[in-house]
Amino acid sequence: MKTKIPALDGLRGIAVLWVMLHNGSFFAVLDFDTVLGGNLWRLLHAGWLGVQLFFVLSGFLITGILLDAKEHKSGNIFKNFYMRRVLRIFPVYYVTLIAIALFAYFQAGVSVWADSIADHMTWFALYMNNWLHPFVHFKLGHFWSLAVEEQFYLLWPFVVIFVSRQILLKICLLLIAFAMAFRFGMALIDPQFAVADEGAYLWTPCRIDALAVGALLAIVIREYPSHQNLGRIVNLATIASLLYCLAVIYLKYTFSSVEADWTMLNQTVAAILFGACIYHCITPAGIGMVRDLFVRAVSVSWLRTCGKYSYAMYIFHAPMALLLKEKVYPGINVHVGGGNFFGVPYFFVVDTILFVACTFGLAIVSWMLIEKPFLDAKKKWEL
Repeated sequence: MKTKIPALDGLRGIAVLWVMLHNGSFFAVLDFDTVLGGNLWRLLHAGWLGVQLFFVLSGFLITGILLDAKEHKSGNIFKNFYMRRVLRIFPVYYVTLIAIALFAYFQAGVSVWADSIADHMTWFALYMNNWLHPFVHFKLGHFWSLAVEEQFYLLWPFVVIFVSRQILLKICLLLIAFAMAFRFGMALIDPQFAVADEGAYLWTPCRIDALAVGALLAIVIREYPSHQNLGRIVNLATIASLLYCLAVIYLKYTFSSVEADWTMLNQTVAAILFGACIYHCITPAGIGMVRDLFVRAVSVSWLRTCGKYSYAMYIFHAPMALLLKEKVYPGINVHVGGGNFFGVPYFFVVDTILFVACTFGLAIVSWMLIEKPFLDAKKKWEL
């Protein structure tokens, strides 16, 4: 499936903006007792779902690329796959790590978050920081998800290439069940580590279900492309997962990533819902009015633009937020004042616009100076 699908870029845009506003905005200042402020708080508190959406997209796209290369008997699959991943992922990531290390060196003691990254740089350089994170609690901790994906990229191609689609499908189902069991097991053995320290959120075995859901979808649409019940199954999964999410929000008021109870299922159910969203984005138009409205909504140009620059935006958003909070926001808060709009403070609005604009602008610069030259080089390593 090499055709460019605009709606998938839109989903990336939603994912990165959701994560950014969860990690980088002052959503704690929203008035929880108002309709607008309270619902906006709930939405941004659930911003961890943006990472879950990224995982499902990665599992779907990477598995699809490998399956198509395998079917077409492409030469040097592993070499080409890993070279393309290196050219896409490494440049911006390592430039950012180097910048943080230099900042920590020349401004030692100025920013605790930069010093903590520099002190554990080996873990970040090797994409293993998600295993250390529950013990250190990095303030600049968003790199953990990149570590999970890189570990997935390292091992998954061998599984896809060397087993049949039928066996691969069963492996995906087993991985989904394993991730759920692993999270529940962690919560039973040590709820402090699993929930408060977020071990059940950060460790790779706990997040493999989202990647497996995306992989499962990539397999199913290739193995059963015209199965008459596939659409019905996806529609049932969409409705069931939506009802579950609404029930959790009604009973718990929020949709948390890890809790020491039945809502530990939140991650898996959210992954299933996002898998269904991807399916609706890749199916032909005209199947249903609701589906068409959804696809048009996620295909708007500004969301697709954010999706295009989503990788750099994700990398830059946390350090940008921390720098703005240290250097800029105290002065803005004085000038904006304490007014609000139905529970949404003016300061929150100004903060959000400035934060997103600065991150987006830096991502464009990164695209022009770093990413695009390396992406152009990917043409030498076609799958």
